[in-house]
Amino acid sequence: GIGKGSVRNYLLRAVEAVLSLFKDTVFWPGEEERKEIRNRFREKYFFPYCVGAVDGTHLGLAFKPELDGEDYWTRKQAYAVSATVVCDDEKKIRYLNVGWPGSVHDQRVWQNSVIAKTPTNFFSDREYVIGDSAYTPTPFLVPAYKKFGGQVVLFAGQVFFNDLLSSLRTN
Repeated sequence: GIGKGSVRNYLLRAVEAVLSLFKDTVFWPGEEERKEIRNRFREKYFFPYCVGAVDGTHLGLAFKPELDGEDYWTRKQAYAVSATVVCDDEKKIRYLNVGWPGSVHDQRVWQNSVIAKTPTNFFSDREYVIGDSAYTPTPFLVPAYKKFGGQVVLFAGQVFFNDLLSSLRTN
């Protein structure tokens, strides 16, 4: 029962309010805080030097975007925007990259993030984040193991590692 202009104004006000809180609520931890996070990851999950967990997600859209709408169609049969999120062990969001079309793979969003492009600005010696098997390993990102070629099962150590990563999602 209201005009498009009013809806637009309300939307812009809401977005502005959320963005005004962003710098105070979503920020990469400094060196001292990363040290605390590393210690907690080591104690809870046996990952030394780990400072976060990365994962991709979709933020659903109610309608197909007018511009390049087909790019927003996901493998889950819905329109969405892709996002990459890095959380610490206490589930605090430490980094957020939103805005890629829903059809874009998690790895592509990650490799184009400021963290992946300039990791020395975010990590100290031996620090890294962990992720699921969608990601490619780098010195700063350790993904879960995945089966290759004709491999039928993972080795016991690989299964143990993947189970530890899975436990992060359930805790």
